[in-house]
Amino acid sequence: MYIFDFADLSTLTEENYRNFVSLYPERLQAFDESRLKKPIVMSVCGEMLARRLITDFTGVKSFAIFRDKNGKPYVNLPGCYFNISHSGNFAVAVVADSPCGVDIEEIRPATQRLIDRVCGEDEKIHLAKFDDPSEEFIRLWTVKESFLKMTGEGIGYGREPRVVNENMPNCNFYAKQINGSYKCTVCIGENL
Repeated sequence: MYIFDFADLSTLTEENYRNFVSLYPERLQAFDESRLKKPIVMSVCGEMLARRLITDFTGVKSFAIFRDKNGKPYVNLPGCYFNISHSGNFAVAVVADSPCGVDIEEIRPATQRLIDRVCGEDEKIHLAKFDDPSEEFIRLWTVKESFLKMTGEGIGYGREPRVVNENMPNCNFYAKQINGSYKCTVCIGENL
């Protein structure tokens, strides 16, 4: 897993960001049309991290990154799976020899509306035990998101929330707190 702290680049100008994004010409139009530049820059950072990890993992230096019908990135390299996430000042990428997902989130207040949108009933009952459920909610969120990214499903707003926990069969979860204010979880599925 590689993690990039964007705070080191926070003094760059919009022109510097645009030059950086131009390394990926397919992202340049979105950058130019977007009012919010940082998410696009962070996405490019995540892809750069993933490319470095994939090269380190496989020894292959030139490859294309594709996206499936749900938007999950993949490469046509046998036994090589990867995933990317970014939040706030951090971008993270992970690579494995079986399906994997990663999520990083900044710890922030958890609104009841957001809890209702992404949590199942058992998760809501669990969160109700906390005076301030924010940190626990972000922990649950990153576990859920890493699993759903590993399977290729994604959170998928507008459907019934899927209950996910660290005891999902055929999965291994690895969690890390970063910089005291971010939670990151990696889910690696067993090759079936």
